[in-house]
Amino acid sequence: MKLNRDRILNCGKYPLVFQIIHRRQRRLIYTDIHLFDDSFDDEKQQIISSERQHFKRTELSKMNESLRQIRREIESMIEYIAAKTTSFTVDNITSLYNRRKGYIYFFTFLECVIEQNRTLEKFGTANNYQSTLRVFEKYLKSDKLKFTDVDQKLIKEFDIFLQKRKLKQNSIAFYINNLRTIYNKAAEDGIFDLPQGGSPFDKICVKRVKTIKRALPVEVVRRIMELDMSDSREMELSRDLFMFSFYSRGMPLVDVLNLRKKDIDNNSFHYFRRKTKTLIKVGITPQIQQIIDKYSGLREYIFPILSSEKSAQENYKKYRNILVWQNNTLKKIAEMVGVSQNLTTYVARHSWATVAKEKGISVAVISEGLGHSTESVTNVYLKSFEQGVLDEANSQVSLL
Repeated sequence: MKLNRDRILNCGKYPLVFQIIHRRQRRLIYTDIHLFDDSFDDEKQQIISSERQHFKRTELSKMNESLRQIRREIESMIEYIAAKTTSFTVDNITSLYNRRKGYIYFFTFLECVIEQNRTLEKFGTANNYQSTLRVFEKYLKSDKLKFTDVDQKLIKEFDIFLQKRKLKQNSIAFYINNLRTIYNKAAEDGIFDLPQGGSPFDKICVKRVKTIKRALPVEVVRRIMELDMSDSREMELSRDLFMFSFYSRGMPLVDVLNLRKKDIDNNSFHYFRRKTKTLIKVGITPQIQQIIDKYSGLREYIFPILSSEKSAQENYKKYRNILVWQNNTLKKIAEMVGVSQNLTTYVARHSWATVAKEKGISVAVISEGLGHSTESVTNVYLKSFEQGVLDEANSQVSLL
């Protein structure tokens, strides 16, 4: 039992958790108790009074007895599982506990989902839920919300709260849709029964606003490609990352940075797109090969940014930092080629699609080239194209 000091709340408190380690795998079981750093005795494994958090003696006794009871329940479940099989995992323990105990509190369950996503190395999803938790907690000013207390009135008031903070429509939709996902997941997991009238989110419609297409004309992409960056290695790396993304059919930056030498097979490379888990295979054009050769070295990754010696979470933090750096550097590159529009990493993706369309390549081929084969908008008419068709399309675009 310990305070999870990696998850500090806005009020300065930490969640109190039970840590289970089995076969080198670690999982956390969250309680609904949050304490200041000096309100928990790690050695004695009990809650204590402190200057910032004073408890009455009866209250302390009740909370510590409750924690001892949880410990006994977890130990009992471990014995139960071990008696049935010797090949159980730590996830078997936490799953059984969750089913038996149930997370009736919204924030307790959300913290558990965040931890699960981090364990699965879905750091982007975990961060999205973490930011949603912080904003929702600011609105409620409490962490004791039960799922059964979530209703349409609460969601609408949260919507108004976000509007008053002058958030854009897409940001509001982001937070409310995340809450909807967590609410539905808890219901699916049997944490609570949906109200008789159905989910309160069913009658809440917060739509995203379509953003303006951010594609560059082919002549601007060509100017970026031809820029002389020999006096600045950082600017040259930024340009090359952008052009590699463009040449690789709008490959997202996170996938570009995670590309490894082992992903190259003869005249192509493959990767699983982080966002959709779609397998994408890209033929290596002369333009792609030139960039690969420029950055070839003894390391495992194509580009000298991530490290195989770092953990997945450390590499994800590095990617987030590089994303900020790349977008800032691309603004300077935009000025160099006389472009006033906001140049970001995602512009390469839109630009590839636009240039491909201008060159007469069919929308269906473009959709598959971008890895959109699972999207309902394109699924109606998409077919599985031969790799050569996609490679030929990419070769035409790369010629600019």
